[in-house]
Amino acid sequence: MIDRRRRVWVNDPMPMAQLEGVQLYYEIAGAGCPIVLINSWGATLRVWDRVIADLSADHLVVAYDWRGCGRSERTSTGNTIRQNAADLLALIESLGLERPTLVGSSVGSLFAGQAALTAGDRIGGVVVLGGPGHCHWAPNIAEILQNHVHNLATDRAATIAASVNNMYTEQASDSLRQWTARQILDASSHIDALFKEQATYDPRPWLPEVVAPILYVHGALDQAVPLTVPQELARLTEGSAVITIDRAGHLAQQERPTEIAAAIRSFAANNVARREPKKVLQRYLDALVRGDIDIIRASFADDATWTILADLPIAGPWRGRDQIVDDFLGGAVGALFQTGSHVFAFPTMITEGDTVALEWQVQARNAAGQPYENNYCGFFVIRDGKIAAVREYLDSRYAAKILFDHLG
Repeated sequence: MIDRRRRVWVNDPMPMAQLEGVQLYYEIAGAGCPIVLINSWGATLRVWDRVIADLSADHLVVAYDWRGCGRSERTSTGNTIRQNAADLLALIESLGLERPTLVGSSVGSLFAGQAALTAGDRIGGVVVLGGPGHCHWAPNIAEILQNHVHNLATDRAATIAASVNNMYTEQASDSLRQWTARQILDASSHIDALFKEQATYDPRPWLPEVVAPILYVHGALDQAVPLTVPQELARLTEGSAVITIDRAGHLAQQERPTEIAAAIRSFAANNVARREPKKVLQRYLDALVRGDIDIIRASFADDATWTILADLPIAGPWRGRDQIVDDFLGGAVGALFQTGSHVFAFPTMITEGDTVALEWQVQARNAAGQPYENNYCGFFVIRDGKIAAVREYLDSRYAAKILFDHLG
């Protein structure tokens, strides 16, 4: 486990994480909420140096060389998106990082997205920097990537040099281009397999299942991936956003490190705020008012409970997210009222630790069309950004008379 009070990890001059089947080189700087930086194809963690210097002022920053790159182990197997995502999660676990923000550059963003899908709530957020997403935006992409792999095998140095030129804007210096090319040229040729996989890789079917928030950051002058790709992907995940970085190409962290660090910092801070108990509950209430069933369902923990402290047929306890949403809120409670008749008011909300005390008022019509007005109070326990338990109080005599007596 990392001691977050330390400014820099200095225990080992060359820290290596021994994971299953591979050793990965990593570096850690700073203290605070964790951020993990994932390189683009063939690059090393050195491409993040100026971003690390900025973010480590108030965050714990982890950068590493993924398998086949930099000082990490070269392996002839495991050079796939899913295995690199598994390596990433294993590194996070070995370092004891709690809900890190993953920042992936180019193909590294595919590792981050795949890891977020697998890890669920264990990931705090994902920043996609110049991510290719899927390659179906180019009709002949399979042929293009096949030719690229062939060219790498034929003249690796010249192919990499040409590819690097495409990653930067005209303002980038020749020395920066050459430095980047040398890093990639030093990487294992086994990582070329990732290009073949990208030809058919498509996260769009499962992107809506990713619970971690996603921010897409894209260089306005990116010649490798069109801006339409992150714009399309952002529409598939609730709450996602796209930020464009002016005067930046595919490797925006190299050309505009200050802007990239600022975007990451703001995103990470917003994600921490989103998990504050009051904001978690407010998100649920907003969804309740507008009838957004997906957000309502996502607001509850898998093992959540809801209990009404009253002598009513619907008192519960109701156990589990699906039972609460489908059988209680949508079933038992929903059957007592005319659809669309509810008007809610939430005059008081007080937070103490992980518990929010809420006062709310309901005006509606019961199933028989009679008016219903009642005052409620509830205690909502929030854990890991989800509603874990609810204890509800109300004028139960009035509720019984208006909602149940006419049912016989």
